[in-house]
Amino acid sequence: MAVCATLDGRPQSPRQASVSQPGQTNSPQAAVPPEVDQALRSRVTEYYQDLLAGKYRAADRFVAEDSKDAYIAMGKPRIKGFEIIRIDYSENFTKAEVALMCPGDWYMRGQKIAVKIPIHDLWKVEDGQWVWYVVPEKNVLHTPFGTIHKSDAEVAADANLEPPALKDPQAAARAILSQVSLDRDHVTLRINRKDSAEVLIKNAMPGFVELQAQSYPDVKGFSMKLDKEKLGANETAKLVLQTDGGDQTTAPPDVKVNVLVQPTSRVLPVTVKFLVAEPEPAPAPASAKKRNK
Repeated sequence: MAVCATLDGRPQSPRQASVSQPGQTNSPQAAVPPEVDQALRSRVTEYYQDLLAGKYRAADRFVAEDSKDAYIAMGKPRIKGFEIIRIDYSENFTKAEVALMCPGDWYMRGQKIAVKIPIHDLWKVEDGQWVWYVVPEKNVLHTPFGTIHKSDAEVAADANLEPPALKDPQAAARAILSQVSLDRDHVTLRINRKDSAEVLIKNAMPGFVELQAQSYPDVKGFSMKLDKEKLGANETAKLVLQTDGGDQTTAPPDVKVNVLVQPTSRVLPVTVKFLVAEPEPAPAPASAKKRNK
């Protein structure tokens, strides 16, 4: 759907390398007729408004006949807006290269990355109207981070590659879920002392996860908090559990802390047990301290 204009590492032509201001129209020929430029910009704007709204069938009316199969087959860009950066006309203003910058999300290994996607579209006049079209490129994949070229052998191997059947799908699912884990699931705290403990939460998944923690029942003097609620790949968060040192003389019931992991919806439980510490010995009277000296 999108051809990256500047991030594919290939050398640019002098025309492509020229400096342009946003919205500028460039042409190696005479000045562009205003009605031609206005017509193209209007068609580009309507086309991308349909894409933003997810109206892919409606956007088909802007696609050239020889490119409709390619348009239907290719993935549509996940963009949140668009801005025409420049237009280069050719062939007596019947063809044009339109460069746009589009904020959007790119998904890599399960991770969503906010990017500004450069899009390089081709447009031509067909039956008196500007239409979007593509020039087929063999074994080429364009991405916002560059262009990937595959050999004929790699393409053939991909076409014939079948994923192996899973012998134990449930075990595979458990292995994926277990990639977010706790270093321990039981903690003991003194309820009548200021006390604290940490439980480490490790994310071994390739993308971000979000964490939420809830505890029950409520116990006077006990609190808990997460130092991070969004955890990146191979990062660690801390679940801090603490007591404020009240005057309780009996141990309250255990507290269950549940850490919810999204998007897997897995719950990681931690049990907090309480004990009552022995009273600390009273400080010696001042007179006794003097005698000891």
